[in-house]
Amino acid sequence: MNNFRNDLSDFLDSKNYYKHFSANLDKNYKKALKQVQLKAENANFYLNLPLELPFTIEQILDDDWYPNFREYS
Repeated sequence: MNNFRNDLSDFLDSKNYYKHFSANLDKNYKKALKQVQLKAENANFYLNLPLELPFTIEQILDDDWYPNFREYS
């Protein structure tokens, strides 16, 4: 996860990419949520994930921050 964050952070050093990422974050979260829900359903696994993105860009990029996954299972 930290490697992903580092790569994303480097990519978002560009103001244009950061604006694009920021503008599309909610839409992309909803797309990813649908994929996760479908895979979980196919595996007979229940997840109670939030319908709206509960994280900020700063949290997503913070190497020391991790969501509390126990809230969602």
